[in-house]
Amino acid sequence: GTITTGNPEVVGAYVTKTMAKEELIRLTASLEKESSHPLAKALLSYANQNNVDLLKSKKTEVRPGSGIEGVINGKKIKAGTAEFVGYQTKIKKNKTVVYVSYDGEEIGYFQFRDQLRKEAEEIISNLKSRGMTIVLLTGDGEEISRETAQQLGINKVHAELSPKAKLDIISSYQNKNNTVIMIGDGINDAPALSQADVGIAMGTGTDIALEAGDMVLTGKGMEGLPKAFALSQIVFSKIRQNIFWAFIYNIVAVPLAVIGLLHPVVAEAAMALSSINVVLNSGRLSRLSLK
Repeated sequence: GTITTGNPEVVGAYVTKTMAKEELIRLTASLEKESSHPLAKALLSYANQNNVDLLKSKKTEVRPGSGIEGVINGKKIKAGTAEFVGYQTKIKKNKTVVYVSYDGEEIGYFQFRDQLRKEAEEIISNLKSRGMTIVLLTGDGEEISRETAQQLGINKVHAELSPKAKLDIISSYQNKNNTVIMIGDGINDAPALSQADVGIAMGTGTDIALEAGDMVLTGKGMEGLPKAFALSQIVFSKIRQNIFWAFIYNIVAVPLAVIGLLHPVVAEAAMALSSINVVLNSGRLSRLSLK
């Protein structure tokens, strides 16, 4: 959802034991209806398209970064990563995959496709031109992650990550004296957003991601990202200017007043003028136009 539209769709449902495809869809969608994850919403939409009636799931628990589990018809069902589900069958992972087990046995999996944001490549190119090193942290599989990174011109990829793994990688970069900016939108990104020197949450992200971020991008895309960096640089420039003018008036005027070369009233006026100058200089930001 950060570099993709966040609207995935199911492109395949595959059964790996003697079970009807419709039943795989029914069981998985019945479990996923308790989740707010984009993949869960895609599964529910897929079930609806196939006119599949849902069952009641009990003891449902969401495991951030891993999946979701519950009980249907008295049997435990899990959906999520291969490790979480205990899925042993090897499959080609050139798409995002959700694995499913029921009563301790693997019963099938779903493949998903999401579209890259149309502005993603341009935004990443813009950030690289600013001297930034772009790193992709994702919970998706290695193959699909590297394919996505290649499309966007990203050289460093860390795939199949849990929320804690994302946080640990952020920490490892910080331990090498790097300033880290994290951009994310989901529950799985929240710990990393908090750990980063600057956490930027997408405006369309989950509530927990919005809370964890230091900054929130408004709108539905990434277009505001270069503007946010440009604005931050201008603001810091204004801060340096204001500090300079605030000190220069006092550094010059106060000593002159002490040695009697400047009337105290003039020195007071100079001090007031320095404050007014700071306010007026800061006020110019309100008339700033960022392209």
